[in-house]
Amino acid sequence: MKKNLALKICLVALLLMVVGILSSSHSMAATSETVKVAGKYHYDYAKQVLDIVNQERAKNGKSALKMTKGLFETANQRAAELAVTYDSGHLRPDGTQCFTAFPSGNTTMGENIAMGQITPEQVMNDWMNSDGHRKNILGIAANYTTIGIGCFEQNGILHWVQCFGNAGTELTSYPANQTKTVTVPVKPGSVEYYLDSKQATVEKGNNITLTIKGKHAITGGFKTGEISFACDNKDFTWKSGDEGIATVVNGVVTAKKSGKVNITATKGNTKLECLVTVAPALEKIEISAAESNEIKVGQGVQFDVVYLPTDAINHPVAKWESSDPSIATVTNGMVKGLKPGTVTITVKAGGFTATRETTIVVAPETTETETTTTETGTEGTQTKQEGQEGTETKQEGKDETETKQEGQEKTKTKNKLDPEPKTGTINTYAFIATLLTVSILGIVIYTKKIYK
Repeated sequence: MKKNLALKICLVALLLMVVGILSSSHSMAATSETVKVAGKYHYDYAKQVLDIVNQERAKNGKSALKMTKGLFETANQRAAELAVTYDSGHLRPDGTQCFTAFPSGNTTMGENIAMGQITPEQVMNDWMNSDGHRKNILGIAANYTTIGIGCFEQNGILHWVQCFGNAGTELTSYPANQTKTVTVPVKPGSVEYYLDSKQATVEKGNNITLTIKGKHAITGGFKTGEISFACDNKDFTWKSGDEGIATVVNGVVTAKKSGKVNITATKGNTKLECLVTVAPALEKIEISAAESNEIKVGQGVQFDVVYLPTDAINHPVAKWESSDPSIATVTNGMVKGLKPGTVTITVKAGGFTATRETTIVVAPETTETETTTTETGTEGTQTKQEGQEGTETKQEGKDETETKQEGQEKTKTKNKLDPEPKTGTINTYAFIATLLTVSILGIVIYTKKIYK
């Protein structure tokens, strides 16, 4: 009687334990979140890994493994999950064991994972040089007969998985490589979401795409830190703060008019924001103003293209042209005069055109000479000649003379101190004549006195 009672108590306890486990499992599934990860499946790499696996098994006297449909799908799911969480303990992103992803019917199971290798040969070399992974591949740890292989690329990183079993239908054909969005279960609150940009600028009439990414931990000996992965924008609810300025659909922002608008993306308790500035569209271009449209032969002047309105963000590459390169050339806006003449400088950018007429002239020759003399009262003489039209002479000190000649018609002379040379000669002759006259008169008078 006591034995029967004890047996009944044990059965009830066991039943309660099973119910508790089932309730716990159901609770975990009900409260788990999911993330959608977009990436590329390399099915050709999966087939190449299978070939190398069976080559290694043949070297060790083992029969070939068969790729089954069920394990192939499992391996592809697990490869996408590695992009979210890489756990060396083989836990899935939702915290459950990797074998929860395996199809039913397999009584013997194993898993190899890797991350970062870029070729099937490289990942197989790494696995074969690791004791635990090598035992799985060669069936030393267990007698595997089937396999599934997955290779998933996300953010330029390849994630590799081998799932081993002993049941399933053989896969006879492989799909072409393709990009897919995969739903991955995760622990609630374990993923940190963020927008790839908190501020963005777009030109009126154009659009930009905002991308949501997630961060999740990497645990174990392979690598520590965080994994950043791109999420599916459709997994979030998007909204524009002012649809008159810009609209948004699944992260694609279309600019309507100039201004600033807040774009939000929400999922559960997560709310992400990006401030988008809509800039005006380019309306025209001009060539920057210069002091003169004349350029001297042998000289260069820099012209610049002006994009209008000035707050337009679209600045297409400018292409410069000269209407006559023999008169003037232009390179990136630098105009160089080669010979006298008139040319039109043209700049084109983004369907807009601006022109400017430029005249190339001969630069006048300039000569400057300075001399000093030893004449009394004279400190210096400077002569300046411009072309053949004008002459100016300046003498400083007590002697100052200025002469200006225009053409051959007009001459003006200004003399302040110097006596005319001819005047000095006339005064000398008069003095001598007077002296002779006085002498003669004196002789005549003296002679008269003697004869009296």
